[in-house]
Amino acid sequence: MFNNYFNKLTLYLPKIFVAILLLIIGWITSHIFYRILEKFFKKTKIDSLVEKYIQKTISTGILILFGILALAHLGLNIGPFLVSLGAGGLIIGFGIRNIISDFANGLMILVYRPFKNKDYIKVSGIEGIVENISIVNIQLSTIDGKIVFIPNRNVWGQNIVNFTNSPYRIIEINLSFLENKENIEDVLKEVLIKNNYTDFSIYTSGIINNSLQYKIQIKTKPSETEKIAEQLPKFFYDNLKDICQITSLSITK
Repeated sequence: MFNNYFNKLTLYLPKIFVAILLLIIGWITSHIFYRILEKFFKKTKIDSLVEKYIQKTISTGILILFGILALAHLGLNIGPFLVSLGAGGLIIGFGIRNIISDFANGLMILVYRPFKNKDYIKVSGIEGIVENISIVNIQLSTIDGKIVFIPNRNVWGQNIVNFTNSPYRIIEINLSFLENKENIEDVLKEVLIKNNYTDFSIYTSGIINNSLQYKIQIKTKPSETEKIAEQLPKFFYDNLKDICQITSLSITK
């Protein structure tokens, strides 16, 4: 019995060694192709997001290919295995349909390129700078320092707003006060200019509870919009509390 196991071990040991060797060769080959493509893309004007996507796709494909070769060398009949994958495709499909969807949507993003690396965008209700796109997701860094991964299926087909091509965004502030003052518009201008807000417009937009409502539009850089919008309520309160009482304040951006 011991001899039987020993004979099987001596029979399969070389195959296991070769299979491991194939996996190592596959890993090395995938890295070599990754570096070759990296050097090639440096000489082209292809967007860095497209570069990384192609590099990762090809290197992953090479690893899968050598993995199949290693299994075949061990004597495993991968034909029935592949057939079983097809027969069980419906079951497996439920498990990997999102991955397939992410991959397909990633290709559409790369083909139509609604944004490029380092663009400031808004998608799926999230704003941030595009840092990377992979086979399954895109990576955004938000203004508050968070790293957000959004599946490609939640990017393509959604409304994508690219702020990079626009030199500015507009923050709109609606203010109303307890009492009407004839010089309130001048006060607002003075306060804004004093605090380095120079590109703005002020309008009277209506009457609320017998008080005039003022609309202020401030131009900002896209990357600074969120930060400024968060600061404005306190900004107006601190600068106007000794002059007039604010009864309502709303901000849209």
